[in-house]
Amino acid sequence: DGCSECQAQIEEQMDFWTNVTSVEELLESLDEECSTKYQNHPKKVSICDDIAAIAVQIPPGLFKGLETLAWPIPLGVCATIGKCETVCCDDSNIPEQIHLSLPGMGVSAMGVSWVTLNEGPQTSVEFRVSGSNSSMINIGDTTTYKWGSWIGTIHRAMMTDLSASTKYDYRVGDGSIMSEWISFTTLPSSDMFKDNDLSINFAVIGDMGYGNKSNATIANLITLVDNGELDVVIHTGDVGYADGFMPHWDVFLNKVQSIASRIPYMVVPGNHELWYNFSAYKHRFMMPGVDLNYDATLTSGSGDNMYYEWGLPGLVHFLAANSETAIDTANFGEIQEEWMDNVLSQTNNNRDETPWSLAHFHRPLYCSNDGECNGDDGLAVILRKQGEAMFNDYHVDLIIEAHIHSYERSYPMANGSATQFDYNAPNAPVYVIQGSSGNRENNPNFPTDVAEWSAAHSSNIGFGMLAISRTQMDFTYYTSDMEGPQVTDQFTITK
Repeated sequence: DGCSECQAQIEEQMDFWTNVTSVEELLESLDEECSTKYQNHPKKVSICDDIAAIAVQIPPGLFKGLETLAWPIPLGVCATIGKCETVCCDDSNIPEQIHLSLPGMGVSAMGVSWVTLNEGPQTSVEFRVSGSNSSMINIGDTTTYKWGSWIGTIHRAMMTDLSASTKYDYRVGDGSIMSEWISFTTLPSSDMFKDNDLSINFAVIGDMGYGNKSNATIANLITLVDNGELDVVIHTGDVGYADGFMPHWDVFLNKVQSIASRIPYMVVPGNHELWYNFSAYKHRFMMPGVDLNYDATLTSGSGDNMYYEWGLPGLVHFLAANSETAIDTANFGEIQEEWMDNVLSQTNNNRDETPWSLAHFHRPLYCSNDGECNGDDGLAVILRKQGEAMFNDYHVDLIIEAHIHSYERSYPMANGSATQFDYNAPNAPVYVIQGSSGNRENNPNFPTDVAEWSAAHSSNIGFGMLAISRTQMDFTYYTSDMEGPQVTDQFTITK
């Protein structure tokens, strides 16, 4: 069939597919190879043309890594040009890839998403207070996309009218074929934070892929969820490293299901999500602002998972921003910048009620071990010019970033310089890069000399834990280990 023929041809062309170093070289090789070898085979020439049409759309920065995409290259290429279908799962329609999300600034609802092959008679979530015999059923909706020749159905539903700090059981499906019952506990309401000893634990991860290098991180996070020591995950871009091969999304979301089906899993886009204008990312998640007819006053933003606001009234407000473009460059963009300014201004005016203001997005404004942050014309400079004045003026307390495959924390800093060398009531934002949670690419080492603002760093695969109370934030960086995580760095920010 067409799929088999395509894969056979790509297998023939593997030598130059994996050795070329630029789009121009690929196009030249394709033209030479196809015009001579396949001049009497119109179908094969057509496949060459389809590859060329896709190649010219690949950003140069990503093209350099095509050899290490970890695609099954014949299938991946043929799926990309529409010759082979890739299916999410089997036809049993048992829900998989189940993950939760918060609806914005509030705890009275919980979003849930999952995947099946076929749509089924309905999309529903059944939920109840744990131990109760009485349950509610809410109807959701479905979406899908065809990019990368992916076949599957994405379901989304909302559990509503939830009580704070309460354990719930839920299951999802089509009303007939349902998942197993799964439990989660809602987060505290604003009045519960009046006790300054109450803190919420957030895992901070970034650049975590579907492959084996994330195994220890995921195992450690599962243990934390099992022990009731983790409340929310913040995944700051590069979510799974599918890189346009859609089955890798399925692998990743199944891999994190034991975490994400029991606590909210909040994401922002990274550059590895850019394929097909972020289509898979936009469809597969249900971050605040995706319209499912719940209270729109809980959030604001793009409405398609790219940027939004969320948090816990009485404790912390998060601005979740998009630092990416579809051509693998850094840019907040004018529309988002205006939104950011408005949201951060309102947040700053509400500090008596909600004391902490945080932001998270993929690319860093500053880093010590990557050329993207150096000089006067790097991509980080773009983000500094667009966002740093806002972060300073509205007194953002902590900015969480990723992209660089390492851990690094700054002292409080503004405009490239440390403003103090402790974390007692900082007068400028603290920056944390945590992009080292385990992916197919290497973690770079740090130079011998780092800038004065750089307080600590590590190239180990790991994750952060951020415990927030009304009076302080405690951040711990752990090196991931199958025998148990190892403390690598700690610091505390006080009000």
